[in-house]
Amino acid sequence: MQVNKIYLLVFLMASVLSTHAQSGSIDLSFGTGGKVVTDFGTYYDFGRSVAIQQDGKLVVGGTSSASFALARYNTDGTLDGGFGIGGIVTNTFLNETTNGSSITIQPDGKIILAGLVGSSVGNNFACARFDTTGNLDLSFGFNGWVTSNLGNSGADHANAMVLLSNGVILLAGESNIGVNSDFGLIAIGNSAFGTGGIVTTDFNGNNDVATAMTVQRDGKILVGGYTYSVLNNDDFALARYDTNGVLDNSFGINGRVIAGDTNINDGAFAIAAQQDGHILLAGYSTASDDISLLQFNSDGSIDSSFGSGGMVITNVLGIDASFGLALQKDGKILLCGESGNGANYRFVIARYNKDGTLDTSFSLDGIETTSFGTGVSVSGRSLLIQNDGKIVVAGHKVVSNVYDFALARYNSCYAYFTVSPDTIPHNWLLMDDSRGTPPFTYLWEWGDGTTSTSATPSHTYINPGYYAICLTITDSNNCVSTYCDSSNYLNRGDAGAAIITISVVPYTPVNVYEISHSPFNYIYPNPAADYLNIVGECTGPIKVYDMLGKKLMENYLQFTTPGIHHLDIAVLQPGVYILNTGLANYKFIKQ
Repeated sequence: MQVNKIYLLVFLMASVLSTHAQSGSIDLSFGTGGKVVTDFGTYYDFGRSVAIQQDGKLVVGGTSSASFALARYNTDGTLDGGFGIGGIVTNTFLNETTNGSSITIQPDGKIILAGLVGSSVGNNFACARFDTTGNLDLSFGFNGWVTSNLGNSGADHANAMVLLSNGVILLAGESNIGVNSDFGLIAIGNSAFGTGGIVTTDFNGNNDVATAMTVQRDGKILVGGYTYSVLNNDDFALARYDTNGVLDNSFGINGRVIAGDTNINDGAFAIAAQQDGHILLAGYSTASDDISLLQFNSDGSIDSSFGSGGMVITNVLGIDASFGLALQKDGKILLCGESGNGANYRFVIARYNKDGTLDTSFSLDGIETTSFGTGVSVSGRSLLIQNDGKIVVAGHKVVSNVYDFALARYNSCYAYFTVSPDTIPHNWLLMDDSRGTPPFTYLWEWGDGTTSTSATPSHTYINPGYYAICLTITDSNNCVSTYCDSSNYLNRGDAGAAIITISVVPYTPVNVYEISHSPFNYIYPNPAADYLNIVGECTGPIKVYDMLGKKLMENYLQFTTPGIHHLDIAVLQPGVYILNTGLANYKFIKQ
């Protein structure tokens, strides 16, 4: 080790557990006993997808009878009376049959629901956009609707949706090509994507269905689902595309991956891209009717270090499946779904450590199930993590073939922080981004035998060396979580410097994009040396702040079509900063 360089390395330590920890317990402050059921007045109300607004209100999208359906909830689970009629909205396209599957919320608060519109001729991809009060946005498409046929027999269904960095709406699902279906993608607003905005992908000449989609840090698009194998069983299917919709030939075999046991039915309904490049698929396996979770390396190969040969199979109550997947900032994995005995099903939520083992600090064994009553079946189709760390699961409830929207919220907490060089030489900033129900109690362990219980302490290391910094928090629900530093940043001190000071600051401001992407812009490189490139559609001032909120730079962007602006940051000292573009905040590191 050189004297003029001090390293902080990764030391993952065992969690400090408490027999009283309440992570994973139902949140009794939400709805009635932590649960909410919404009846639209029809027999078939299916909740499929949940999203959260910047004000914390929840929006669930799906289907009511043959209509697109939305419900918006206040933070306590009550219906928002300022949305639609009593908090609910239903709408159809030209009186045709419609089925909603995936929801997203734009930065301006407008809500997009995607799925299908069908008629006697066939089904097409469809999406509708609603304003913040639940009315159709008539400036979008035809009277608020966009429908798309992929140029085939009209048996198309959009199952997933993402907003790309340039504002383009990307839909993924299944497209029937003659006898069989293929992965189908449509980029609304970008005819240069694929061929005329359309991409179809065949895996092996049989039926292929895309069910989930996400975007990597580098902008590449991941689409997961299942494919009908040559042995007449479903297998996991995964494809990766570049930003133009071209299959990435560096991924799998010609951009495609088929995984799973060819002797049984298994497939994916959810996908997540981790910050370290790993890819997760969650779904089902009929070998024992259990939840399945797979992890892939960044090149599409199975990550054999995860679970057993890259796969984790979880048995809960009998017949189990997963439909939703989310990642905590501390790297832990959450999934939701259904679990039951073939007649009565419960919501199931499970949390895993990075290696695929169940996190026993969550609901004591890593798994929580929620019943909605005797003779009632529920299925969790989507989940999200609120800004306070609480977990929301949305889906549907069924009693005697009558379906309603169903939600549940769970208590959770996690300790998390990042360590980065400060703008002051020889100093570091430790940004606390722990989540849970405040107030917190803190225990900082600095790795040199000293500790602190302050929320925002400072600590000085007298000698250079390797230090494992750990934070343990306990929130007001007595949820306990520990996180240890996983940074490998290099201190750029002068020769001979042997003292380093770390100062803890709370995570500010809100709505900062940690991975350099927002729905309409992105920045690169990150970390950056002399120039920061801002890509997207912007007009107006851009500002740079330090982590304490002091404005250091201001410039002006003016391009109304997607472009690149080069921001000179050479004058900044090495450290962590916030870039505000008017549409979003980004955290970046100046090297």
